[in-house]
Amino acid sequence: MIVGQPKWPSWGDATGTMRVRQKIRWLTWIGLTGCLLAAIPALYLLHYGLVHERERLVGELAESARSVLQRMDEAVAKGEVARADAQAHARLAVEALNGGRFRIELFTQNAPPSGWPGDHRTLVTSLPFEPWGWTVAAAGSASDIDRALLIYRRTCAALIGGAVVLGILF
Repeated sequence: MIVGQPKWPSWGDATGTMRVRQKIRWLTWIGLTGCLLAAIPALYLLHYGLVHERERLVGELAESARSVLQRMDEAVAKGEVARADAQAHARLAVEALNGGRFRIELFTQNAPPSGWPGDHRTLVTSLPFEPWGWTVAAAGSASDIDRALLIYRRTCAALIGGAVVLGILF
């Protein structure tokens, strides 16, 4: 070593060239880091797509319920059933659509009350049904999607942190 020259960490042999093993290790770390960094925006795109799909399903559920009401109203118009009976059957049919992460209700005051359904992370669609002065409201929770994204974000952060620590140690 020449006097006065700073001592740098050894990257390989005395000429400063990297050994094949070190090159492979660096390429592996760079590749893993790149994959993890690419996963972060992909997770947000996945989250957006899942929430958008849940919104679409809530809208389809509300539209299905309104179709039930339209069919019952057509039966009333043809004289096949009394209006009170049709409304009672429609309520039962719409209640049967409830389940899982989705909730659907009929409101006779022409609009859902403020704060319905009460969950801060709920996707809501409401459709009017003018012949009876009702409103069909459907809601679907997105909290499960948010929880899954949080778990994936924490996993990515742990993997990135682990990669940094291993990169420093080796």
